[in-house]
Amino acid sequence: MLFLSLILTKNNEYLLGSTSDGELYVWLFEELLLEYLNEKYEGENIFSNICHFKLKEGKIFNLKIAENELDSLFFNDDYSLYSYKWSDLLAEIKDKRQLGYPGIKVTKFLDQSRSKINIHQEFGEDVQKITSLDYDLHNKRCLLGTSKGNILIINLENLSKNKLITPIKSTISLEDNHLAINAIKYYRDDFLLFGNEKGQVKLWNFEINQEVKSYKLDKDSLSSVRCLETDKESRWVIVGHTDYITRWHLESASLTSAMPIVEEVNSLLVGDTTIYSGHNGKNIYQWNESGDFVTKAESSNGCVTTIIGDADNKEKIMISAGNGHLVDVFLNSNRVISFLG
Repeated sequence: MLFLSLILTKNNEYLLGSTSDGELYVWLFEELLLEYLNEKYEGENIFSNICHFKLKEGKIFNLKIAENELDSLFFNDDYSLYSYKWSDLLAEIKDKRQLGYPGIKVTKFLDQSRSKINIHQEFGEDVQKITSLDYDLHNKRCLLGTSKGNILIINLENLSKNKLITPIKSTISLEDNHLAINAIKYYRDDFLLFGNEKGQVKLWNFEINQEVKSYKLDKDSLSSVRCLETDKESRWVIVGHTDYITRWHLESASLTSAMPIVEEVNSLLVGDTTIYSGHNGKNIYQWNESGDFVTKAESSNGCVTTIIGDADNKEKIMISAGNGHLVDVFLNSNRVISFLG
């Protein structure tokens, strides 16, 4: 089993996790964490899911819940973006919780989406597959990065195309047009950040298709971008490359710290003064804003693919998952409870 995405629902009531097998697990989160903090547990702190959904085929990446008027759970596989009515799924989750199910093999196949867009069918040879994704829920749109270096702007109200842009060709030589966009992050207004397989990171105005800023070290020693994140106030951009992590001041594009790493980084969790990084290994590393190593936490999995949480919280809540059946919850880098997929 390989977990690809984690998300908490409103008020941290439920934790959702998705896998490369197209499975969607749901666990009770806040109540169990509070019971742990109140020392009510006895024995091993591993908990089963309360319900379990499954796609008939395909993977589930990039879970996102829109509890506004969109009322949707969004996710993607390699070629399509899906929308499911969140209030219906939430009602079924609550029904299973009241029935006291300890975890069901398959509760429902996720085969009747509210809407879906297949980018391969929509754009043909202009795209190959989805390699990165982020959401701008305020403006009800989704930003998709593709393996051919394009960015798609998708209308979330009906999952229709707004725009197809190719940012790379206006900045570097034509032979680099098809560099995969491995990471993408909505910034504000009509601006986004992206990183590609050549190691380039750029702030881009996608309304006029123009570069605004570039974040790079020695251009002759760039390694592929694996992931990127910003802090809550969008003052800093943190980039995970193949062999190092960098922290940049977003507006001035000045480098503030660089952290060499041994294992490739897959995921970042960013706070004002704390950075967590998950790698192709069991360890999750904690760094300060100056790029100094602070400590490490050991996950239950041999590879950490995704980290979520709140690095600014007093307990520094962190949730991680990877190539195993357990999803781990950490407080101040100490694993306290796990959820079974």
